[in-house]
Amino acid sequence: MPIYYALHKNEKIAGKDRYVARTHSIGTLSREEMIKRMCQAGTTFTESDMIGLWYLMRATALKAILDGWNVTTPFGILWVSARGIYKSYDDRFDGRRHKFALQLKIDSEFQKEFERDVRPKKIEAHDQRPLLISYRDVCTEQHDSVLTPSRMGQLYGQRLQFDPQDPQQGIHVLSADGNATRVEEVAVNQPKSLIFLIPPLPYGYYKLAVVIKGKGQELAVGILDDILRVAPPDLLLEEPQGPFPTTAMRLLEMGGTCEDPAGGSSETAGHEMPASPGDDEF
Repeated sequence: MPIYYALHKNEKIAGKDRYVARTHSIGTLSREEMIKRMCQAGTTFTESDMIGLWYLMRATALKAILDGWNVTTPFGILWVSARGIYKSYDDRFDGRRHKFALQLKIDSEFQKEFERDVRPKKIEAHDQRPLLISYRDVCTEQHDSVLTPSRMGQLYGQRLQFDPQDPQQGIHVLSADGNATRVEEVAVNQPKSLIFLIPPLPYGYYKLAVVIKGKGQELAVGILDDILRVAPPDLLLEEPQGPFPTTAMRLLEMGGTCEDPAGGSSETAGHEMPASPGDDEF
């Protein structure tokens, strides 16, 4: 998955067009989510073992720091800095004016690994389209690869929240043959997260799309980059040949803007669904 960033004008430099980049995260993983991911990566430790190890490392690191040590972690070295102004050489620590704070110096190898694997993707700073960043299949705990029909799924991103009472808005499952199935049961409907029941689907390959209304009440579509599979792991499926066909035209029959995973956009207003993939492709 990419690291999303947007450019914002630097107002501190008067009279010059200079921009600064700001990253956009998809959220924060909790301790429980991190432990589940570690277990899924393949280990002989159980989830209970991981929880115990998590708290043991935390408690051991804290005691060592309080004893005056810097502490090495998988991510870098924890150390303590002193803050605040002392009035004279004879001045002493006063909790109202002074503070000790934990700092983390990132491990150089960890930084190199990050820089080697990072994939930046630029987005518009004031884009009103939904940004679909990642999908989690709750049944299998797999990410961006599998859909399980009649079970729960979760989308992460930005600007995902929609009006469930508006039939033009919502979550859609797009099939490789160009059909769209609207999701009817949504448990969580928030700007950065959607949790919903996957409708019954035949074996095949699919994409997920979210339709919302922007501030100007125009329809806007965001589509997940990843192609998702519905089938048992041991079943061989013929993979889609060429670009995956889009149903953006159908979703936007009333007009609007569709996010293009390649970075552009297409605008429609009352057009018919194309007979075959052409300009309107993922």
